[in-house]
Amino acid sequence: MQREASSQSSTHHSAAQQEEATPSDKDGKAPAPEPVEDDNPNSLFSTSYETRPSKPLQKMPSRTSSPRMTNGATADPKFKLPPGLQDLIASFEAVKARKHDPTSPHSLRLLAASAATLPVAQDAERPKRYKPQTPYKTPAHYPQEPLGLLEEPSFFGKVDTDTLFYIFYYRQGTYQQYLAAQRLKQLSWRFHKQYQTWFQRHEEPKVINEEFEQGTYRFFDYESTWMNRRKTEFKFAYKFLEDDLST
Repeated sequence: MQREASSQSSTHHSAAQQEEATPSDKDGKAPAPEPVEDDNPNSLFSTSYETRPSKPLQKMPSRTSSPRMTNGATADPKFKLPPGLQDLIASFEAVKARKHDPTSPHSLRLLAASAATLPVAQDAERPKRYKPQTPYKTPAHYPQEPLGLLEEPSFFGKVDTDTLFYIFYYRQGTYQQYLAAQRLKQLSWRFHKQYQTWFQRHEEPKVINEEFEQGTYRFFDYESTWMNRRKTEFKFAYKFLEDDLST
């Protein structure tokens, strides 16, 4: 009995201590914690619970309202042309009112001209400039056309003059002949149409006028020696100068 009485008294004593340690308000709720003041003025959080009065919202102008001029008059919504263009209004209105007739002779002529120049599938393909001089049937795995490199102008800038002369004289009528001639002209060679020979100035001509120039030249002898030779006191008439190739 004494042990039970002592245990009950200790229980009541501990409960009383807990009530003193956690005081409550009248409603039985714990009081809200007080805000901690921050001495830093740049803090992201404010310690004040006061709310500032919000500014009244401004009424947005209506988009459907008519534009107003500064003097209170209403602006004209139509755009006015300058006085010099006023005469174009009548012709513009006449063209706009004109009805298009797809069966008119003029429309039919335009349709016929368009149909005559319709694109075909071959228009999208790369043009084939290669025409074999001595066609020979070869297996399908064998190359049927020369390398595409032989049609690049940059390739002809890397070969020597002997190769250019060979292409010019032995690949006549081909695109490679044109590229070789273009490169020779860039190297200051000039083609003589009468002699079918390429000439180059060895030195400055002694005589120059509107019809010809005369002096010492080098020329490529393609008929006998296949080498450059020199000819003095040669008169190069400008009427025999091939000047159609662009550099």
